[in-house]
Amino acid sequence: GYQTHLFKAHRGGVRSVTFHPDARKLLLVSAGEDLLVKVHDLVMNTCVASLPGHTSYVAAMAFSAEGAKLITAANDRELRIWDLRGRRCLLTLPVPAEDVHALALVKIKGQGQPDAVFLFVGGTSGVLTAMVVRGRGAEEKKYEDLHIPAAVSKLFYLKRKRTLVVVDAEQSIIFFKVEPGTGEEFPRLRRIHCVAANYDDVIDLRFSRSPSFPFYAVATNSPALRVAFPGHPAKENGQVTARYRDTLLLSGHTDIIMAVDSRGDYILSASKDNTLRLWRVSEDGTWACLTTFRGHTASVTSCSLAPSLLFCVSVANDMTLKRWAVNIDDPAADVRSATRTIVAHDKDVNCVRLSPNEALIATSSLDKTIKLWVADTLTLHMVLSGHKRGVWDVSFSPVEKLLASAGADAQVKLWSLDDGSCVATLEGHLTSVLKLSFLAAGLEVLSAGADGLLKLWNVKKSTCVATFPRHDDKVWALDVLDEDEDGRRRVLSGGADARIVLWDDVTAEEEAKKREQTKELVLAQQKYYNLLRERKYLDAAKLAFDTRMTKSFAQAVEKLLSASLFSREVVYADLVTAGPPAPDMSGEINELVQSCANSRLGDFLTILRDWNTTARYSRLAQTLLQSFLSNVDPLAMDELKQQWKKACLLYTSDAADDLLCVDLGGRRIIKKK
Repeated sequence: GYQTHLFKAHRGGVRSVTFHPDARKLLLVSAGEDLLVKVHDLVMNTCVASLPGHTSYVAAMAFSAEGAKLITAANDRELRIWDLRGRRCLLTLPVPAEDVHALALVKIKGQGQPDAVFLFVGGTSGVLTAMVVRGRGAEEKKYEDLHIPAAVSKLFYLKRKRTLVVVDAEQSIIFFKVEPGTGEEFPRLRRIHCVAANYDDVIDLRFSRSPSFPFYAVATNSPALRVAFPGHPAKENGQVTARYRDTLLLSGHTDIIMAVDSRGDYILSASKDNTLRLWRVSEDGTWACLTTFRGHTASVTSCSLAPSLLFCVSVANDMTLKRWAVNIDDPAADVRSATRTIVAHDKDVNCVRLSPNEALIATSSLDKTIKLWVADTLTLHMVLSGHKRGVWDVSFSPVEKLLASAGADAQVKLWSLDDGSCVATLEGHLTSVLKLSFLAAGLEVLSAGADGLLKLWNVKKSTCVATFPRHDDKVWALDVLDEDEDGRRRVLSGGADARIVLWDDVTAEEEAKKREQTKELVLAQQKYYNLLRERKYLDAAKLAFDTRMTKSFAQAVEKLLSASLFSREVVYADLVTAGPPAPDMSGEINELVQSCANSRLGDFLTILRDWNTTARYSRLAQTLLQSFLSNVDPLAMDELKQQWKKACLLYTSDAADDLLCVDLGGRRIIKKK
């Protein structure tokens, strides 16, 4: 694009701009730090009006339905209605006791009655307020039940869909359906959709493990708990990325949420505000906070909810481990004392996990130890030592008496719960291992590190099976769902790159693909040997190259060259003088080289390079390379041409005789002749 207009009308920065809704009136309105609102004519390229009056920055502007009036809202907590024709202020209205950041005009067509016009404003409190002008004043209504978790930064009204769009400071986009009120003057707002535009650092996440109501609970650098409902996964750059139909933002915590756990329709969240909250979803899809657990004196770093939903445990930076009683049938709104409390470690506690049978509790700390506790009494059962630095996470095996731990020493350790011995140490991460989990019925361990890698380990062999480089920063969150509603195993990971990735288990598909490839290879080998017996060496060589059978390709080329040399022998020529002329195999060699170069030039040249370094195949390589250079124009092939151009750009001398190089400031731009 290019610049069409330049207005230097304000002294200082420009805070907001908006165009006139009528495309025939090419007007632009701007509000600046000089506290003025100015109207610019885009046809005359000049400022046609200046509207003073506000005593603070104008944060939002909107036009009336007919476009004759301009409405402005500023941080002086005043709302002004301007007459654009007369260039004067018609009315000044006080706004709610907050800084207004956004406003939108909503016009609702009445059935048999005059159309109703409402002005919606939003600000720092995150509460929308609807206003309707009556004479020299206004009536207003606050929508406090919308649960917008952060300050409102933008408001848009979609006329055709009758939808009010709210953008908050957490970069979430929330859609509300505007419905005429029955027996009320103000409209109803029904929440229909929410898009979480930015997750920032993903600190923790959990699958719901509820087949009837699947969701993901996500903790980010925000006091709001995000509940995402999965849509259809989509592939992005060959990887499956999570997509969401909707995202709920649950307000309640007053500081960043550090950890979440989920059991069925329940979510347990732990926050830096020293509290835990238990959430439940009802049958109609609405969420409510059942209980708030208070008692920690520092940030709660981890929590775990028992599968039986009878109790939960938590650890915090006050170095304590607490067990809380949970009553889902008759929940108490506020629980201020834990059933049991104990000082668990000498330094900050990073993680707490419950065993599958709820008999043991495992905690890990920056003091380099892992401690096992009896769940009922919180008595110390065992201490596991071996990590050289702090331990970030632990996980119980769902089948065997094994415990896996992730350390800041870049090691994953497997511990026996019988005697507390370390049975295996898995090394492969470059930096700290932050999260891990068992999967495949305890046969494998999946770990996530600060290097952005996910690694899959075989428990029996203590080897790394696969590495998945999908994240660009630390992977703080990891959870495994052994079987979803489709019967598939899935993994969810999130990290400091503000990305949540949904991994799909494709083991069955990969095994089926390998079986199919093996079957095709066997058939190709059989066809190859049949061609050799029929002395169709050219066809055999082409087949071997296409199916990537390098040794068979060398064998076929060797036989092809031997037949070519034998056909030129004098003795052979004397023997066939009375018969038909001897076949010329050099043409077949040239045809083979041309075919290989056209199909996979890079692989072909790589094979020749490797053959040229061995005594057995060097003669074959030299012969094929001579044919290639004699009969194939390298610059006529797109693949080699691109590589040739890149190589030539590295030099400032005339490196390409057949190319024109234009020197631009020391760089060479290559053009065709």
